[in-house]
Amino acid sequence: MNALSAALSVVTTSILSLAVRLISLAILARLLAPEQFGVVAMALTIQALVSLVAQLDMRDALIQSETVSRAQLRLAWRAMGAMALTSYLLTAALAGRIEAWTGVAGLAPVLLVTGLNLFLDLFLVPVEAMLIRAGRVSVVGTSNIIGYMIGFTGFGVTATLLRPGAFSLAFAYVALAAVKLFYSAFRLARLPADARRGAPVPAGSRAGMLRHLLRFALFGTANRFFTTSTKQVDNLVVGSVLGGHALGFYSRAYALSATPMDTLLGLTIRSVIFPSLARMRDDPARFRQAVRNANAAGTLLSFPIGLVFCVLAPELIRVFLGPGWEESIIPFQCLSLALGLGFGPRLASAVGRALGRQKLLFWMNLVMTMALVLLVWLGARWSGIVGASIGVLAATLLQWLAALGLMAWMSGGQVLALILAMARPALLSLGMAAGLFLAASALRVDPGLPLVTLICGALVAGAIGLGTMLAFPGRVLGAWERDMVAQILARLLPGSGLRRRILGRLRMDGP
Repeated sequence: MNALSAALSVVTTSILSLAVRLISLAILARLLAPEQFGVVAMALTIQALVSLVAQLDMRDALIQSETVSRAQLRLAWRAMGAMALTSYLLTAALAGRIEAWTGVAGLAPVLLVTGLNLFLDLFLVPVEAMLIRAGRVSVVGTSNIIGYMIGFTGFGVTATLLRPGAFSLAFAYVALAAVKLFYSAFRLARLPADARRGAPVPAGSRAGMLRHLLRFALFGTANRFFTTSTKQVDNLVVGSVLGGHALGFYSRAYALSATPMDTLLGLTIRSVIFPSLARMRDDPARFRQAVRNANAAGTLLSFPIGLVFCVLAPELIRVFLGPGWEESIIPFQCLSLALGLGFGPRLASAVGRALGRQKLLFWMNLVMTMALVLLVWLGARWSGIVGASIGVLAATLLQWLAALGLMAWMSGGQVLALILAMARPALLSLGMAAGLFLAASALRVDPGLPLVTLICGALVAGAIGLGTMLAFPGRVLGAWERDMVAQILARLLPGSGLRRRILGRLRMDGP
């Protein structure tokens, strides 16, 4: 399966996972108070940063290696086990001080619950790495669906109905990881022995391979720490400056805006784009073309989502979070635009890791994290969660510009080529957003029908985008982007004469 087919398979699988996550978010937002979401959001932020150190970036280290030996798998498991135990004990010992430092009441006991994921990751990380190496990317996507359906939604909603509170939500995240581990391990066990255990390696090369694994893991851990910090540190700043109540509104706005991006693009970059680029690193021409294609595809997928979410923010908040969450609307709009730009830094990180440019990524991530902390802190002090969200948007714009330059430099290409690759998808996205804004403004004459506005607005945006592509197939998108859209539609449209005409029109050679 080529990279595009694998990516489309992941995106298709992720759509169901996205639906499940949004449904569970809508239910839990009506069962829990903003303060309870704020406590769990802070706990998950701290746990995410701690888990990066505990995982030692072993997932990507195992994926990036040309071959994986049984010795490497044993080393990865032992190193992660020691780090997981040490990290959990330190978190438990410092939980009270962390609660006092952040000012979020009730944080300490919740940290002990979310920290249990460290021990589940100890097994899940190498299992997912071996599945991806074996080309079973769809299994990883399916495990996310099942994990959210059974673990997070099933267990979480049931526990919240029986005993509402922060603990029920925290245990839902633990149940999510447990179900993902069980399903992934079950599917890995059904693969041939060499795929799930690693191949034996001649004694003379074992030491060198282990050194490579550790070197990649240690540098990767530092880079992933800063990369994840750019997605988590704003929660730390908002919670510390404004308290748990404000963090509850902010974290729900972030979760609702980030869910589509993380679901549709996060797994695609980690399990498809990064392994594909790693395999092309010795072919500079193919590598540059793959980076341009990935940048164009990411723009075509992420820009429309960010802009549509920004326009339909009032309806999305009312439908998915319910009444009483209006304070999240403006932060949601800012964060949606920021996450629409966030594909660029993610892709730059994948390019750097595929080429082994870990030191360069380290300095880039360090500077970007410091800029994010400063801008979010200034924004929060200036205008609460609205100001913090504007700070995130400003920091993301700087990251995006820096990412374009770094991708061009690392791949040996030109910034102009990357900009041209994303120009037409970006203009198409702006056209869709403009039409959607006019349609939504007309539909908002009756403010009591947010679901109608949401559904009709989404249909209008989709019709504008597809109609424009069909009317001007050779001008709106390049050949590679049109082929990607055609493959997506081929998976979604039923077999008919209309389907053949649409796909044929998209695959025409433009003028």
